[in-house]
Amino acid sequence: METNRLDYLIDKITDYWNEYVTDNIAFLKKEVLFISEFFHLINFSIFPISIEEIEYQIANIENDNQKFLNNSVTLNKKISSTLLEYKTFKEMSEVEKKLFDLFICFFVGGVEDSELIIEYASYDLLILGVPEETIIKKLYQHFGDIIDYQK
Repeated sequence: METNRLDYLIDKITDYWNEYVTDNIAFLKKEVLFISEFFHLINFSIFPISIEEIEYQIANIENDNQKFLNNSVTLNKKISSTLLEYKTFKEMSEVEKKLFDLFICFFVGGVEDSELIIEYASYDLLILGVPEETIIKKLYQHFGDIIDYQK
């Protein structure tokens, strides 16, 4: 799988984030919205997650940063617990593990200062069968201002 272009774009977004982003929660919201663009392309029915939970997280983006984070952490714990009650990580196939990871990225469990969710999500999406060009198109849609930024 050739991913040089995807790697380049993610590196560019990561570099910008490391140097300029001061509001990690606002950036998390952008990442969650990015991930939400792909659920219609993925068969997530292999797990007991409802469309209502996904819609709730998307609507949660509109909340102030602290409420968003609090709601998201609560959802993350609920979703993680639900998924792991359904199947242990060890029992999951590679595709199921990647889908699990994608859900954990979408239902943000906290603020990380060292890594971007979109990096994990983008590569998980590739393994889940989303074409690289589709991922790149959505990266430009959500992060085009950053990708096009020149020092």
